[in-house]
Amino acid sequence: MKITTTLILVFLLWSFTGCDFIIYYTFVPSESNTVIYNPGYSDDQGVSSEYPDEWYYDGQIELPDNNTDSPEWYLGSKEKVDSYKNHSTSVSINKKFSLIILPDTQYYTAYYPHIFKMQVEWILAHKDDLNIAFVLHEGDLVENNTVQEWERAREYMKILDGEIPYAVAAGNHDIGTPGYPSSLRDTTLFNSWFKVEQYQHLPTFGGTYEPGKLENSYHFFRAGGIDWLVVVLEFGPRDAVLNWAQRIISFYHNHRVIVLTHSYMYYDNHIHGSRPEHNWKPCAYGIHCDTGGVNSGADIWEKLISRHDNISFVFSGHILGDGTGLLVSTTSYGNKVYQMLANYQMIKNGGNGYLRIVEFDPENMRVSVKTYSPYTGKYKTDKENKFIFNDVDIFKK
Repeated sequence: MKITTTLILVFLLWSFTGCDFIIYYTFVPSESNTVIYNPGYSDDQGVSSEYPDEWYYDGQIELPDNNTDSPEWYLGSKEKVDSYKNHSTSVSINKKFSLIILPDTQYYTAYYPHIFKMQVEWILAHKDDLNIAFVLHEGDLVENNTVQEWERAREYMKILDGEIPYAVAAGNHDIGTPGYPSSLRDTTLFNSWFKVEQYQHLPTFGGTYEPGKLENSYHFFRAGGIDWLVVVLEFGPRDAVLNWAQRIISFYHNHRVIVLTHSYMYYDNHIHGSRPEHNWKPCAYGIHCDTGGVNSGADIWEKLISRHDNISFVFSGHILGDGTGLLVSTTSYGNKVYQMLANYQMIKNGGNGYLRIVEFDPENMRVSVKTYSPYTGKYKTDKENKFIFNDVDIFKK
């Protein structure tokens, strides 16, 4: 009687307010020089891979939340979870590994599609020698929010499908009425070409804030002996989205967190929105009338980033100027947060194909950042585009 009543209540809440659809994974190191991504429930909850019968009701799973007094509900299909238990992929975990950051590709999809394609093909060609663990697209995949541009964006990012896991953020040019980017918070085309169902079966995929909508999502990977959580936030995230991210990051408190969002850092090396002279704030676009709130980079820091001791990196694009920004901040918990802006759309050919290579060296506690163009075959060697973080404490045992 108790479980039936509770399920009815949750169904009603879901019907009227929406429900977070979240899938949990456990990362189990193998005996070989690989890490097996074996989806299941987090060991942090003391839950074995065998799920108690009482957690199943009408094909659904109830998972208690240890972080709040009131229970949170995470919905999933028993058959799906059971199938995940028997599915795994492996990724090499040499001592060094890399992340690839793809800055705004909007002009490539609109005018220089061959450059976008060249970027992604280069990433795939170097997945082994760079030991690429994950690819992060910072948003503004397209320029004019048209079907033709979305077809190109999906075609090129699809090159990585089944090869290297990746996450895409939605930028201001990726939202709005078709053909009118930034007009309002409408992600219809974004979610028509980057569908949740295309990713939800992947062992690195965690879940989304809203069912069927990819602009707020979270992902997992393991590299360098660390369990990583990637949290993707929409452009100018709503307050409810930041609350959702709070719950995800708190639940996976033993994971190191990377936050990916379109607008966060400014080219003056300050967080976007922290100074009155900052331009291109999310509240200056069509979403300013969103009743759910519109948060700038400064708001994201205050409401989310600064409140957790396991967030280590924030990557963003969007901002013009010289398109680069760097800030290392320390929270009240003592953890350092490495925050980086990269956007090259202002230079020749819509960016000349430049992307970021972020290399992690756990043995030497070092993270190095390089900026390279597969299109020109050249590196940017100035201090804004080539730098090293030493004594990175996330690697301390």
